[in-house]
Amino acid sequence: MKFKRYARYTDSGVKWLGRIPAHWDVKRIKQLFGVFNGSN
Repeated sequence: MKFKRYARYTDSGVKWLGRIPAHWDVKRIKQLFGVFNGSN
């Protein structure tokens, strides 16, 4: 299976991730999900 390449790439700022498509955002997981431990 071959995927088309994106037109533009940019450095992600994360060493192990490398370059990502320019229209993607890099976010920390804690910014995406709320974790509830029962004390809230």
